[in-house]
Amino acid sequence: MDGLVERAVISGFADRTFRPNTNLTRAQFGALVSKAFPIPDKRSYIPFIDVPATHWAAAAIQTAFKRGFISGYPDNLFKPENMITRAEALVALVSGIFGANFAPTTNLILSNIYQDTTEIPNYAKKAIVLATQSEIVVNYPNLNLLNPAGNATRADVAAWVYQALVYLKRAPPISSQYILVLSKAPRPTVSVSHQREFRGIWITSVWNIGGSFLLSNSQQNSKKHNCGEVAFFNSSIL
Repeated sequence: MDGLVERAVISGFADRTFRPNTNLTRAQFGALVSKAFPIPDKRSYIPFIDVPATHWAAAAIQTAFKRGFISGYPDNLFKPENMITRAEALVALVSGIFGANFAPTTNLILSNIYQDTTEIPNYAKKAIVLATQSEIVVNYPNLNLLNPAGNATRADVAAWVYQALVYLKRAPPISSQYILVLSKAPRPTVSVSHQREFRGIWITSVWNIGGSFLLSNSQQNSKKHNCGEVAFFNSSIL
């Protein structure tokens, strides 16, 4: 967390908790990626009718849009208070990092990796292939469950943003059994229910990276994440 705090990407809550299982809104996600990825603009901003200049995340949404991370709906709405799904967040990260015309480098068959590929929207499949190839995907507690339609939590997005920074060589890699590495990924076997509680190993690993990009001033607890809180911002996509 130190690296993100130093760069003013995240800030802590007053009670010094992380709240890893809290869902992110589209506005919060937009604010986070606008700070985490200082890359050149890819396009001009088209104002959203539901994001007035007085909205707390208006400037961040504009920045994230121009850099290619987020987009709106056909009716020119952004829906900033809607929760962002896991599939949407991964598509947003891939779009911002690789550009709108991204394409996977290999013909990866998602059903060979994930048990729940039938839940992946068609628009998200290529992005998820590329995110998987790039080792951006982190799944807890089961590597083979993506849960694409579920809401993205603060812990989900923290892990994915950090892995994206690793891919861009802006953060040092860490070792975690929940990072999906193709050469090590187990084949899908049986279906299990989606457990959304995010326990300590991934967050603990990220917290402990010296000068890393993800979290800081954390106070770890083996049963809870009371980790020097991170004010994650919400975002959107599509």
